[in-house]
Amino acid sequence: MKIGITGTQYGMTEYQKRTLTEFFASLAYFYLDIDFHHGQCIGVDEESLLIAKEFGFHTVSHPPINESKMSHVESDETREPKYYIPRNYDIVDEVDILFACPLTNHEVLRSGTWTTIRYAQKTRNCELIIIPPR
Repeated sequence: MKIGITGTQYGMTEYQKRTLTEFFASLAYFYLDIDFHHGQCIGVDEESLLIAKEFGFHTVSHPPINESKMSHVESDETREPKYYIPRNYDIVDEVDILFACPLTNHEVLRSGTWTTIRYAQKTRNCELIIIPPR
């Protein structure tokens, strides 16, 4: 099972953390091998990576070329750095489930998280689970 995350650089709300942790716990119960793909940035990527590590998931980093907002928490595997949007699309294209933790309850133009959500909805390459901030 391959899962991924997209989310805001500002981090998750308590509701998003709790809900994501519950989803991860359910997946860990049903699947032995889970690959967790993330964009290796501060905020949601880093927070969800730490949760994934607690469950023993194999972690796969898709780092950005621009290192200014990059997290330095290590993953088990690291892909070639790319610009934000192509990197996010790679995550969508590689996973079975994409979790999205946006900053807002409503769609926003010029948001990397919402751009990734729209791409996942358009391509239907994976199941999309949006966890709203509440």
